[in-house]
Amino acid sequence: MAREYFAVKFTFSRRPAPLPPDLRPMWRVSILLLILQHCRSHRSSLQRLHVLNWAMRSIEGQQEFKDLLAGQLSPSDIIVRYEPALIQAIDFALGGILVRRVGGDKLELTEKGAKLAVKLMEDQWTLSPEKAFLQEVRPQIAENRIRQIVYRRGE
Repeated sequence: MAREYFAVKFTFSRRPAPLPPDLRPMWRVSILLLILQHCRSHRSSLQRLHVLNWAMRSIEGQQEFKDLLAGQLSPSDIIVRYEPALIQAIDFALGGILVRRVGGDKLELTEKGAKLAVKLMEDQWTLSPEKAFLQEVRPQIAENRIRQIVYRRGE
């Protein structure tokens, strides 16, 4: 009787696995371009990119970051995640000549990347919450401020 159950033919088929938006390369590259667009001289250290990337991933992260900037949270109250997916997005952006390395740990938009970032900013439907967040925190995301946040974690 058990042999009858095993006599049935079966096959395996690959199916596409859905990826959450924050893991999709195009989303990551777009976020990278928007972050650089909002930085002074369209340039940023990897450290600032990682902090802003962490903050932008979720509404909760955005609120925590705003609370941190407002002094309502201490740097030791948050856990900033440094994600390998951001490095992958940077590699894609470097390969697409959207960004270039400057002085070791800094990236800046190329002319091509700046044009794409402007297009992203002009489209009112694309990444609206992320753009609003960056506009709100822009005056407070100088390199020195991010460095203070990161290095004061032990206090």
